[in-house]
Amino acid sequence: MVDVILTIEVISQIAETDFKMLKTIAGKMMGDPTYLPHRDEVVSLAYAMNISKTDINKLFNVSRTTINTILQSERNRIHVPFPQFNLKEDEEIHKFCQTLKKVKQAGI
Repeated sequence: MVDVILTIEVISQIAETDFKMLKTIAGKMMGDPTYLPHRDEVVSLAYAMNISKTDINKLFNVSRTTINTILQSERNRIHVPFPQFNLKEDEEIHKFCQTLKKVKQAGI
């Protein structure tokens, strides 16, 4: 949890976002089971973000056969609605995610 909060703090400073708001949102998400993704959702999301099946296998310890089954499943093509945030929270999360993507692309 400490590492997550420190990472959020660094990225939020770079993105010039509201750290306290993001920290509160992260705390809610970590403590609320409705935010926790199922294994199938994690695999589908990772693949959608162009993470290779080999890397998914290494990161999440899921066999390649299971990964293929998950990705071919009809159920995983249905988008489950996430809990809604207010407009300001949405904007802060979007800015944070965009900056995180740029930081990852830079290899930092």
